Formats: sequence, structure tokens, C-alpha cells
Amino acid sequence: MLACPPMIKTNALCKTIAVFFTLTLMTVLSATAVSAQDQDEEDPTSSVDTIQDLLTLEDLEYVLPLGSRERREFIEFELSLLIEAHDFDLTEKQQSTLIDSWLELLENHEPQADYIVPRDAKWRSNGSDSRETRSNSRSSGERPSTDTGYLNCSSVYVDSIGLSYYGIGGYDTIHFEPSRVGRTASSSQLYSEMISCLKRELHLWPHVKSWDSIFQQLACHNFGQLIGGGPTWDLEGHRGSKWNWWWGVWSHRCNW
Repeated sequence: MLACPPMIKTNALCKTIAVFFTLTLMTVLSATAVSAQDQDEEDPTSSVDTIQDLLTLEDLEYVLPLGSRERREFIEFELSLLIEAHDFDLTEKQQSTLIDSWLELLENHEPQADYIVPRDAKWRSNGSDSRETRSNSRSSGERPSTDTGYLNCSSVYVDSIGLSYYGIGGYDTIHFEPSRVGRTASSSQLYSEMISCLKRELHLWPHVKSWDSIFQQLACHNFGQLIGGGPTWDLEGHRGSKWNWWWGVWSHRCNW
């Protein structure tokens, strides 16, 4: 109990003042605790907002041709990279909520075929320049030369992948070489294995106009191999989507 000053004569008044000061102190301490708690709760929310700004739907367009399970796996991979790079502290529930929200948005997302990403080092392996790497590229047989050379993948469906930079319109070309086993696989399986090798193993990311078109070109080559074709399936980044690509494969040969 607070001690009363000498000028306060009555015990009742002394008790009233003591109670008043005690309640005031408790109110201040309670408000401070609530404010600190609110601040702690806002930090994860801030991290979630930051991640949503760092990873746009355009960055995730490459998952659209994939099935739901593969979509989730690749988005989980993208999220793990951001968390590691920026040292974010997110709970499993917050991560799951983020992934679910991206999946829901992708369901109704219209790919922006003409979306242009600034040409910077993030599109290149170690920021390499095509003029420097082309001289080091190698080809075998009828395989076209590339800026990266032909890089092996661990997948049994893929022998190797090479990239050629700055093609038509400034877009890149993916030179995809399926294995013998891969040539008998479905287009969806091959696309998933190709993306996994590019992103997870080779840390390469080509600049393309439409990932939907890349999938269609791969499917076209997968179907067109029945009438011949070279050792590589050249998926050209400047080509737009063509929903009826299957019509006239024998004439356009996947070059529409």
C-alpha cells in the first residue's frame, strides 16, 4: 500500500488515493503489455506481405501446365528459397496459407504472354553473358550450339538441357534432349522433369514469352517424334501460345 503524505489527515482519503494510483499503474502496465504483444504479432504478417511482393503470379506462371500436386511442390520450393534468402520467420500455418492463396489465385490467372521481365543477372547462371559463353559451348552430332553447353540432369527422363540466350525478341531457347525412356513418357511428366532440372539442379532460368507455349512446344515435339525430328527439342521462348498446335504438326513441325 502506498504511504500517505503528511498533509492527508483521514485514513479513508488515504486509501482512496492509494487505490487510484494502483489502478492507474495497472492500466499503464496492461496497455504496454498489449502493445508489445501486438507488435510481436505484426512481424510475421509483415514477412508474409513482403513475400507476396517478392513472388508475383507472373513468376509462378511456369507451374500452370503442371498438375495440382506438382504445382504445390514447386510453390513450396519457391517459398523455401525466399525464406532462406531473406531469413523470414514464418510458422507452418502461415506458409500453408500463403501456398493455398497462390494456388487459388493461379486457378483464375490469365497468363500475360507479353509480360517483359528486365534483363538482369537473375536470368543467367552466375550472370554469364552469351558472348562469353558461346565460345565455350559444345555440340554433339546434330545438336545445335548453345550458350551454356549441354548440361546433364539426374532425371531418367532427361539426358541434358542447354540454353541459347537473346534470340528473337530477346527471348531464350531451351534445347531439351530427352532420354530414350523420356521419349516414351507423357508430356506432363517431361515438362515437370525439365522444370525441376532447370530450377533445382542447374539453377538456370530462361526468359520466355509464355510458359504455356513452352509446354505446347514440348508436347508437339513429343507427338511429332513419330514422324521424325532431331536429337533435341528446341523450345523457343519468343513463340506465343497456340491451343490447336496439334493441327498440321507435319507442316509447321512445332514452329508456329
